[in-house]
Amino acid sequence: MTEVNEHTAHFGTVLRVLGEPTRFKICQLLLERHHCSRSISRTLGISESAVSQHMSVLKDAGLVTYFRHGYHVHYVLAIDEFRDMVTQLNGWIERMDAILDCHEYNPCQFRLDDGSDGCLNRSARPKTKPTAKKEKRTMRLAIPSETDEMLESVRSGHFGHTPYFTIVTFDDDKNIVGTEAVKNVDHDQYGCGGVIQFVQTLGVDGILTIGMGTPPLQAFTRSGVTVYSETQTPKVGDVAKLFAEGKVNVMDPSAACRH
Repeated sequence: MTEVNEHTAHFGTVLRVLGEPTRFKICQLLLERHHCSRSISRTLGISESAVSQHMSVLKDAGLVTYFRHGYHVHYVLAIDEFRDMVTQLNGWIERMDAILDCHEYNPCQFRLDDGSDGCLNRSARPKTKPTAKKEKRTMRLAIPSETDEMLESVRSGHFGHTPYFTIVTFDDDKNIVGTEAVKNVDHDQYGCGGVIQFVQTLGVDGILTIGMGTPPLQAFTRSGVTVYSETQTPKVGDVAKLFAEGKVNVMDPSAACRH
């Protein structure tokens, strides 16, 4: 029997938390963008106190994080927790594949009253030994953008004042496998520090800019977000292709803006 360790027990807690319909709807809402309690309350038609209680449970389970936007707290999904869920589920699938494979080559001796064996339905078993699949890792890259048109958008010249971030996801082979547009927070109100904090909540591995000052460059580097720079290509889709081809470099600190 599989040992129920602390990590496995936490996974069970996460599933129970998501099993509550309202909390599941809140997570679906946060897939679109960050929301404050008032926005969630109005969208789902529940009281702000109810939202607060649900958010407390989601935070305790590690499923959401937050940042301050003026007087309001805005919530975002904790992408690392959801990645861990996928890893756990993939582990279950691998174990089920192994059980099917084991039975195919070492038939179970346990018999039911009708004479059939007690394992899984034979019709569902693979006819050939399953081939192990190589798990592909993805990389998420944020590109400051003027519009929400994603790859069709023009790049923004200032990461802090950018209206949107286009999040481009690459697989191991540097193929683009996903894009999304995320609206930026208000730089005029919260400054570069607020934007940096917001970008960190998006679960990106890197940010590709035209220019950036030394303080935000250092802040991103400390948080594990790699800063890339390319100054000649105006369109998001074109610079994403250059990145995939290995033609975009990590930003040289000496090239940081002095402002």
